[in-house]
Amino acid sequence: MPVTKLILHHIINTITKFLGNLSPSYIVWPSVEEGRSIASQFEELGFPGTIGIIDSTYIKLDWSSEDPDSYLNRKKFYSIQA
Repeated sequence: MPVTKLILHHIINTITKFLGNLSPSYIVWPSVEEGRSIASQFEELGFPGTIGIIDSTYIKLDWSSEDPDSYLNRKKFYSIQA
């Protein structure tokens, strides 16, 4: 059964709100000194002005009959990222 845009919208909103409620426990600003140290390390890797990175999550889908290649991820299964 294909996932409709309405269901997909609901899933993304639910996950976003859930993660937003958890974020204060996991996403914190570093102190000025920590920020400088972190930024220095990211700059060495080619990411100037960066003090943090947030990874995304794959939400597995069966497949989409409309443009399935747009949903095939690098891990070779159909998904969206949230």
